[in-house]
Amino acid sequence: MRFVNLMINDVTYLMDESLSELSQIAAIQHEMESAEWQHQPMQHRREREGTLRGLERHASGYVTLGR
Repeated sequence: MRFVNLMINDVTYLMDESLSELSQIAAIQHEMESAEWQHQPMQHRREREGTLRGLERHASGYVTLGR
């Protein structure tokens, strides 16, 4: 029973983290689709693109572990 409880807690944590990161991914993608994106400094755009790639890797890992 304890093992099952720990597994459920782990899966809940992983799914919560993946959903949180997916919402951040959606926000960055929305930002990139806006007309204002082209007016941002190149450094800011590169940082946001790097953040997006990192979030995508983390979310993918969380989902895989959760399965």
